[in-house]
Amino acid sequence: MKKTILMILLVLFGIVSIASAASLQLGVKAPDFKLKDTTGKEFSLTASEWKGKVLLFVAMTIDNSRMNAAVSEEMAKDAGLDKRNIAGAAIFAAPSAEAFAALKDRQKKKGKIYLIDKDDLITKLWALQPKSSNVVFLDKGRVCRYLYKGKLSAAEIAKLIQAIKIYQGK
Repeated sequence: MKKTILMILLVLFGIVSIASAASLQLGVKAPDFKLKDTTGKEFSLTASEWKGKVLLFVAMTIDNSRMNAAVSEEMAKDAGLDKRNIAGAAIFAAPSAEAFAALKDRQKKKGKIYLIDKDDLITKLWALQPKSSNVVFLDKGRVCRYLYKGKLSAAEIAKLIQAIKIYQGK
C-alpha cells in the first residue's frame, strides 16, 4: 500500500514538474507551439516570416479582442519603433464558426496573422490567464522579455514599447 501511494505521488510530482517547467517566464526561452492561422497555414516560433524579428503576441478570446487594442495604436504612433523588425500574431482561443469566418475575412483585409487556438494550447503551455487578454513579447532568441495578463495601462504600454526598442537592436 505504501509503495502504491509513493508511486502515485511520484507520478503526480513528475506531471506537475513538467507542466511548470513549460510555463512562460520572464528571461526564459518560450516553449514552442504549432498553431494554424485562419487560412490553414501552420506557424511556430521558428516560422520563416518571423526569422530575425522580435515577436509580439496577444492571446485572447473573441470577447476580449479589443481589451488591449491601445497597444497597436500606441505602437503605430511611435516613430522610434522599427516596425519592419516586429512580427507576431493575435492568438484567438476557440472562436465560434461565425467568429472564425469574421477573423478569416479580417486577416485577408489587414494582412495580419490571426492564429486559432482551438484547444487553449497557448493558455495552458504558457500559463496565461484564460478568458482574458495576454500580451507576450519575445526577443529574437525567443526569450520572454515582457508578459502581462489582463488590460495594460498606459504606463504598461510604454514599458512594453521601451522593451521592444531595446531588444530590436540586439
